[in-house]
Amino acid sequence: MSEHDSEGRRRAEVPFARSMPAELSLPAERLLCSGGLGWRTMLARAYADPPRAEQFTTAHSCDLLVVLVTSGTYDVESRKGRRWDRAHYHPGCVGVTAPGNVSVLRWQATSAQRLESLHADSIARMIATHLLCGPEPEVAAEVRPAVLGESALRRVTAYMHEHLHEDVSLDDLSAETNISKYHLLRAFAKATGFTPYRYLVRLRMSRAADLLRDTAQPVLHISTACGYRSPGQFTAAFRRHFGVSPTAFRRRFHH
Repeated sequence: MSEHDSEGRRRAEVPFARSMPAELSLPAERLLCSGGLGWRTMLARAYADPPRAEQFTTAHSCDLLVVLVTSGTYDVESRKGRRWDRAHYHPGCVGVTAPGNVSVLRWQATSAQRLESLHADSIARMIATHLLCGPEPEVAAEVRPAVLGESALRRVTAYMHEHLHEDVSLDDLSAETNISKYHLLRAFAKATGFTPYRYLVRLRMSRAADLLRDTAQPVLHISTACGYRSPGQFTAAFRRHFGVSPTAFRRRFHH
C-alpha cells in the first residue's frame, strides 16, 4: 500500500475527516463541537456568526449539511449564476445543502441578537437541539441535571477571572464543581443566562475594554492578556462585541 493510500485510509477511519475542515470557509466563530464525543454518525457544531457577512463560498463537503438558526434574524442572499435570491431567516429556520454542493452566500442581520447556527450531517431539529443543549445521551433517563449552587457558581466564575489569559475548557470548569460538563453547561446557562463560553467572552471583553481605556498597552499585549492567540482573532471578537475595533474604542478615551 502506498503512503498516499495509507493516509487516505486513516482519514476514512476518522468520522467526518473530510468535512471537518469545511468550517474554515465560514466567517464564524465556533462555540461547540461534538467531534470529541466519539459519535460516528453525526457531527454537530454551533457557531456565532457576525452580523454582516460579505460574499463568500462554502467549502465542498461530502456529507449532508443541515443548518439550524437558533437565535437572531437576518436576510441571507444566495447566488445562482448572476442572480441573487434573498430569504429572511429567524430562529427555527433550517437550510440543507446536499453532499458535494457549495453555496455562494452573504447576509445582513436584522436584529441585535447574535446569530448561531448548528451544523450536522443528517439530523432533525429536535435531535440537533438535544445534542448540544440536552443531557448526556446515555444517562438522560436516569440522572437529573445537576443544580449549580451559589458556591459552585462563584468557583466557576472565579476560575474564569483568574484564567482569562489562558484557554478555558468545559473540562476545567467541570473539575471546579464536580459536575459533568454536559450538566454544567445547562446549569450554568440557567443560573446566568449565558453559556460558559459566552460568559467567558463577556469577561474577556470587559477586561479588554478596561485595558484599552486605562492603559497604553499595545493591542498585541492586551489580546494575549485576554486569552486570544492572535491580535486578528482578538480584534474580530472585540468588533463583534462592541461594534468597533480595539483601536477605534481606545480613541474615544485618548484624543
